[in-house]
Amino acid sequence: MQNYLIDMDIGGVAVTPNLRKLMNENIRFENMYYQTSVANTSDAELLCNNSLYPSEDKVSCYEYEKNRFYALGERMAEAGYITKAYHGNQASFWNRSQVYNQYGYHKFIDDSDMDRSSICGMGISDSSLFKQFIEMEIRKMKNQKSFYFIITLSQHHPFDEFEKYNFSVGQYEGTIFGNYLKAAHYADCAIGEFINGLKEEGIYNNCLLFMYGDHAGLPDEYYFQNEHKFKKAYDINWVREQKVAAVLHLPDDVKNNLGKLYPRKVDKITGQIDILPTLCNLLGLNDDFLLGEDMFDFSNDGIAILRDGTVIGKNMIYFEGDSKVYSKEGVKRKMSQSEEKQIEKAKERLKSSDFILENNVIKIEKSYININNIYT
Repeated sequence: MQNYLIDMDIGGVAVTPNLRKLMNENIRFENMYYQTSVANTSDAELLCNNSLYPSEDKVSCYEYEKNRFYALGERMAEAGYITKAYHGNQASFWNRSQVYNQYGYHKFIDDSDMDRSSICGMGISDSSLFKQFIEMEIRKMKNQKSFYFIITLSQHHPFDEFEKYNFSVGQYEGTIFGNYLKAAHYADCAIGEFINGLKEEGIYNNCLLFMYGDHAGLPDEYYFQNEHKFKKAYDINWVREQKVAAVLHLPDDVKNNLGKLYPRKVDKITGQIDILPTLCNLLGLNDDFLLGEDMFDFSNDGIAILRDGTVIGKNMIYFEGDSKVYSKEGVKRKMSQSEEKQIEKAKERLKSSDFILENNVIKIEKSYININNIYT
């Protein structure tokens, strides 16, 4: 779910009316970029759960499957929550049966644990997934501290399931982009059903919900072979397309405590690597081993470091491919000293993440911390 879909209308009809309403009523992150690499969804899971970058050229969920992580699931479990992950696909896909255990989830529910009578594309339809989730978990949610990581599936390339879906896309009818818009509308309807289900059960106002898009909606080739004709390497408009939809709903008690401290729209430049630090600060979780930063830290304008080395700031974009800086309007210009330092820091952050994964550093550091705790 990319960000531009939220404000898009076709023939005066919103493509994603439920998400638009959700964002208007809650906190929208307007400048969140995806930072995935060669493994797309599983890379996004690594980023969100660990605040680490995926490998540039390896499939991290296999390459580092035996690494020690200190992920969101484990941090929530330490805080007294029962933690589960849900996905309407096979547990073996992207090695989730192994990885989710490494991320600290008590249980992973895949398609083998659910009714498969409603299949859409790669697995259980979003609508069915949400309905089954509420049926299976609602009583537990009311009686214990519960945390869930849910991955939807229907709005995923190639979108063939939606060619005859009843949503008019006007001039885009019969195109891959038109089918993508139909898939987005379907996914939005499923999200609307999910929100309504939480409200009907009386728990919506007690839930913290964070929703984010995990990677590009359309294959890169579409943008360079069709009417858009982007020049991927150094095209400012291409970079702007790489924002994903992201929204945060806070429980009523948190909203009341915060008052007007948190804005409805956050225009700070952010990335998926910043999700975990933000949740850690909101929920009072341990914030060790994080490379991202709290998205509500307004002491700076933020930065998004993409896995290919592209650096996006509020007023500039740096492309690693030509080592040049461009203004946000797309004009090539001289790099300032502060920007040079920022770019060097970005490169070091990518190197640090690679070092952590390649050397299983968290295992060493956690062991050291545990030893210290024993002796103190």
